[in-house]
Amino acid sequence: MDNIFAGKSTLDAINMSPGAWDFMPGHENVKTEAEAIKLFSSFWMGIAATITSGEQPDMKEPSK
Repeated sequence: MDNIFAGKSTLDAINMSPGAWDFMPGHENVKTEAEAIKLFSSFWMGIAATITSGEQPDMKEPSK
């Protein structure tokens, strides 16, 4: 089985499409690890705010 991350940096993995970060709009524009942390945190804080408001988050797969 091939490792799709072989030879890739952390930022390469974040910017990959398709990939786990596709659920986070703006992932393709991340240039630093600090930006990745900020994006990840704000995305999940938004999900938490949605859930605590009693609504369901939109967890559809990103469109390709």
